[in-house]
Amino acid sequence: MKQYIYYAFRTLHRYPVRGTFVLLLFFGAGLFPGAGFAQQPAAASGLVVKGKVTGSKDSETLVGVSVLERGTNNGTVTNVNGEYSISVSAGAHLVFSFIGYTPEEIPVNGRSILDVVLNESSQNLEQVVVIGYGAQKSTEVTSSISKLTLANIDLRPNSQIDKAMVGKIAGVQVQEVSGRPGRDLAVRVRGTGSISNSNSPLYVVDGYPVSSGLDLINPNDIESIEVLKDAASAAIYGSRASNGVVLITTRSGKSGKPTFSLDAQFGLQKRFSRVDVLNRDEYIDFAIEERNNSWILRGGKATDPNELRASSAYWIDPLWLTDPGSFPDHDWQDIVDRTAPVQSYQLSASGGTENLKYYVSGNYFDQKGIILGSDYKRLSFRANVEAKASRIFTLGMNLGVNGITTNDSDGDGTEGPVIQSIRVAPIVGLDQQTQKGGYYQYHAAFMLNPV
Repeated sequence: MKQYIYYAFRTLHRYPVRGTFVLLLFFGAGLFPGAGFAQQPAAASGLVVKGKVTGSKDSETLVGVSVLERGTNNGTVTNVNGEYSISVSAGAHLVFSFIGYTPEEIPVNGRSILDVVLNESSQNLEQVVVIGYGAQKSTEVTSSISKLTLANIDLRPNSQIDKAMVGKIAGVQVQEVSGRPGRDLAVRVRGTGSISNSNSPLYVVDGYPVSSGLDLINPNDIESIEVLKDAASAAIYGSRASNGVVLITTRSGKSGKPTFSLDAQFGLQKRFSRVDVLNRDEYIDFAIEERNNSWILRGGKATDPNELRASSAYWIDPLWLTDPGSFPDHDWQDIVDRTAPVQSYQLSASGGTENLKYYVSGNYFDQKGIILGSDYKRLSFRANVEAKASRIFTLGMNLGVNGITTNDSDGDGTEGPVIQSIRVAPIVGLDQQTQKGGYYQYHAAFMLNPV
């Protein structure tokens, strides 16, 4: 009795859509011999055919397989050992059918022993998506889950995963808030829900939540990205999932001959636009007029020398009037900017057998910033190994090692090189305003003038 119940619930677990129907089949055949699936009376020929039905995968015995003589009501089902016995007429054809497998019709041809192997039906398989501890058909959760596969990931040399998500997943906002190399993008799954706390989603890599930045994961190692948007699918992760969950699955090996892949990418980055600033002559003319007018508003005269003017905010460099050509003519945006190279090199190997599968990769990524003094380098290694120790026991290892070097010029700050390259006058030399070159007292003093 216990064996019958075990196999019935085992079938119910594997095929949840029609599990109840399979369970009824089992109890009708095994526990109630007089039920509708009991063997029909023997045919006139009296030929008894016996055999065993197994699945194509791992030669697993199939319980509750329907065995029916074609064109008649004469039929039976396999027992807990996958065995059957049926009396058929001369020239009979037996039809074997089971949920999730392709039906087979086989002529008896006088044989008394007939073993059958059923193949899984690909037509019954549907794409599933992971939600917490379980899985659901994608047709049931399309509105709440978005998926990005390897084929859809941008082939540009992206330094981080979030850059590969830009414009690829519906309903997910990915915005670049900084041009600094290695800087995380702003990812919003449910919009902005907090002013002071983080609005970033929870990232889960191969089933493990990641607390550090995504720069530790090489985008070239990604197999798929799934975004859980609604509260039901993300509830398993608790309050950490209040801003949504991003499930990241890395690549794994597949059975077959070893496959080696070498990927090399190189590109150039350049500042998209610049501010139109004054050149040397325009700046000098503007500075003279502005300082004279500001001093006149204070009650002075345009002809007053610097000694009579209240502060350096109203001073005029004598060389502005006598030799303006002696000053340099710099656009400081040209000085702090550069055309920055970005390069990525990856070598990977994958393969394996039915019992051992592996994926190993190494990646070197180097991105120079468009502002001098900024760069980002990452050296990463990943190994995903899966070993099948037995029929029901599988061992797996996911190993990721990364080394990151970054230099940040603080280009986003108000005192950083981007803003200062607009404020510094074109007549200031490269060695001025420094300890070596000395302070140029006539520079940009009008900016501080409280007119």
